[in-house]
Amino acid sequence: MTSSFWKVILVVVGFSGFLMGYAVPPLLEVGMIGGGGEGRDVGIKSDVDEEMEEYYRDLLKDN
Repeated sequence: MTSSFWKVILVVVGFSGFLMGYAVPPLLEVGMIGGGGEGRDVGIKSDVDEEMEEYYRDLLKDN
């Protein structure tokens, strides 16, 4: 019985680690995790120019 308990624990920990591997990098990229202090610009720097930003704002207004 003890052997099957450890097998279940191993499967649960492995699956949880797998899911955390997919969850953590996107959170790091958007600045939700990483400890950005005050006065620090946290997040992804966008290469979108003003014209493209206005285009996307117009798309939002249409909806």
